[in-house]
Formats: sequence, C-alpha cells, structure tokens
Amino acid sequence: MPAAVNGAISALLGSAIGIAVLGSVALVSWVLAAGRSSVGAMLDFVGYTWLAGHLAPVQTELGLVWAPPLVLTAACFRLAARVARLSVRRSGLGDGADLIRMVAAAGLVYGVIGLLVAAVTATTAAAVPEWAAFAGCATVGAAGVWCGAAGAGGMLRNWTARIPAYLRSDLRAAVRAMSWLLIAGGVLVIASLVLHGGAAGAALASLRAGATGTIVVLLLSVIYLPTVAIWAVGYSAAVPVSLGTDAAVASWGDTGAAALPALPLFAAVPTAASWLLVLVLLPVAAGAYAAIVRDGPRPASAWRRLGGHARLAGGCALIALLAGLLAHISLAGRLSSMGPNPLLLSGSIGLLVFVGSYLGDFGSRIRSRRQVAAAGATTPDRGLVGVDS
Repeated sequence: MPAAVNGAISALLGSAIGIAVLGSVALVSWVLAAGRSSVGAMLDFVGYTWLAGHLAPVQTELGLVWAPPLVLTAACFRLAARVARLSVRRSGLGDGADLIRMVAAAGLVYGVIGLLVAAVTATTAAAVPEWAAFAGCATVGAAGVWCGAAGAGGMLRNWTARIPAYLRSDLRAAVRAMSWLLIAGGVLVIASLVLHGGAAGAALASLRAGATGTIVVLLLSVIYLPTVAIWAVGYSAAVPVSLGTDAAVASWGDTGAAALPALPLFAAVPTAASWLLVLVLLPVAAGAYAAIVRDGPRPASAWRRLGGHARLAGGCALIALLAGLLAHISLAGRLSSMGPNPLLLSGSIGLLVFVGSYLGDFGSRIRSRRQVAAAGATTPDRGLVGVDS
C-alpha cells in the first residue's frame, strides 16, 4: 500500500475512533440527563471536546477561550500513534521518504476532519476558527502518526542510536526528573483539595448541577488535573501563577483577589504563606534524584561533570517550557491569562534542577568514596595469607 494512502487511512481510523469514544460518553450523559439536554447540544459537546483535545481554541462572544485538556490531548496523540503503528506493522514502511509522505497525508486528513467538525459545531455564540481547527488537528495527528510509524518501522530506534550515549543519558535523566516533579505537583494539588475540602464541596453545591452535572464536573476536574499540577510545579519553583489579568498567587506573596469560577478544582489554590517557600526544595530534589539515577559512568573531569549538570538542567528547562505553554490557559475576560509564565517557569526549573543535580552528584561521589574506603579497610592483605610467623 502506498505510504500516503496508509497515512490517510490511519488518520481516518484514528479520528473515527476518537470521535466514537467521546460520542459514547456524551450519549451516556445525555441518557442520564433524562431529556434535559438536546441531541444537538450533545453533538456540539463531542465536537468541541474532540477539537479541544487537538489544541484548538474556541471563539466566544467574550473572547478567545484556550484551555486544552492535556489528558485528552495525550489520548489523541497516543491513539494516532497506536493506529499508525498497527498500520505500519500490517502494510510495512519503506525509507524516510515514505515516512514523510505518510505523515504529510495523515496531517492533511486530520486537518480536513478538524475543519469539518469545526464547521458542523459552529454557532453564533461559539465557534472554533477554521485555521485553528486545521492547525491543531494536523499538528497533534501528524506528531502521533510520526512517532507511531517511525517506532514501528525501526527508524526511531536508529535515529536515537546516533545520539551520543552521554546525551541520551542526560535526556533520560531530564525526563525522569520532570516526571517525578509533575507527580509531586499532582500530589500537592490533591493534598490542597483535601485541606480545602469544605470550600471544594461548597463550590460543587453552588453549581446545583444535579447527579449528571456533578459527574461531568468531577470528570472535568480529573481531565484538568495535569494542567493544575503544572501550575503547582510553578508554584513550588517560586514562579507566580497568574489567576487572571489582575490576580496572581505565589509562595512568597499574592496580588489581587482572583474571581475564579465556582469549580471544585480551583479550591486547591492556596493563600500566600512564607513557610510555603520550602516547596522550592521539590525541584532541587528532582535534580538530585536525576543525578543519582543517571545511566552510564560518571566523568572524572570536573568540567565534564559540570557540562552534564548543565545539559540535564537544559533538558528540564525545555520540558518545563513546553509544559508551561500547554498549561497557560485563557478563559476570556478577566480570566484571559491563567497559569505560570512559561519563560519564568523554564528558567526557574532549569536553575533549581542544576543546583539539585550538582548537590546530588556531589553527595553520590562522597558516598562512593566512603564505600571504597570501607571496602579497602575490611579487605585482608592477601600477600600475608599462608605465611608462617
């Protein structure tokens, strides 16, 4: 099968499966709503949700709303990669040119489907811009198809094998550090929700959403938990987290009174307290952890070790920059800017991880020297064994 046709079919299947899954969830919600919602509203929900998962904003009467649900974005990316991987395993893939043709065709089909969904769901109150629908769907879909096809065809393994071993080790360490830090951010959000359980319950009760609406609100809270976890990472790195155009919160102080929506997840927003600056140790601990579990031998030269710390910090800074861009949302009006500044987040995480990496490596070398010294002290002198005194 030609690579372009293979890519187009992969895009059609991936889009159909994704829309069908969202449609099933919407259908169950519509049935539970017992006629309080129309079929048109259900279809609009499916379309807007699928487009939001592909990073497409919505133009409303109040302004542009951009709040990508990162859980759905990851699911759309993984679905595109999975379908492309199965397609390549069944039909095969030639060289790099075939991969380019397959990815280009898949991106084009994903973009066209995004245009169609945007056109069907457009209303006078809200609509997804055509350019955003095409660009978002094409980008997420093509990226997923590229990873899935290149991985199944063995090209991704060959490309990564060309990267120097020390650089691969640094990149893996950076991914481990940021994964650990994101998990810690999620734990902070959940802990804050537990501490502010009364406020979260009051916010949920004020919505008067009923049983079905309550389930939807709780699902939205789960879907947007990674976004708020990234905010918590910024908060721990002493980066101010914007809560609108005239309010922000940080561990060292806050400005303005945030007019947040009455959603339970926003009850996790803490008030400023000087002791919360201790959270800055989380990025430092992540850097130390990454330095300790880094693969490969430790360089003997101090300058090479310093370069390794800098590469690790740089990798974490790049990941933090991407995460900050995806987690910086806009809900129009006073809430048109929410989340940590991506550049500040990247710089702060890079600096703190560098410090933690240096401390972790220093401590690891001290422990290794003590272990070597202890082993030398307990080893008998084999040259004297069997010699009569």
